[in-house]
Amino acid sequence: MRRLRRGIRDESGLTLIELLVAMTLLTILLAVVANLYVSAMRTVGLSRELTANTKQVANAMNETTRAIRAATENPVSGSIVNAPRSSRPNRTTSSSTRMSTCTPTSRAPSSPS
Repeated sequence: MRRLRRGIRDESGLTLIELLVAMTLLTILLAVVANLYVSAMRTVGLSRELTANTKQVANAMNETTRAIRAATENPVSGSIVNAPRSSRPNRTTSSSTRMSTCTPTSRAPSSPS
């Protein structure tokens, strides 16, 4: 019985070296986990900013596309309205060919006198 009691006494508790090693390993593990957490939070923030910027650029491109498509039907003063390419006058076309041209909207159409 004495031997059994001595064996229990000798092995009870941890030594100071064992505690220091365990604390050092735990500190290293916590530092790695904290570093991963901070990196993940930075990445999430950058990802949110990138998503917001992408949405803004997409909206701007859609608006630009809409404006360009709408501008193709707007008549310009002195230009031919909706004339096909083959019938547009050029240097080789005779002057007797009539095509409608756009007149500015600020002036009233002139009447023949």
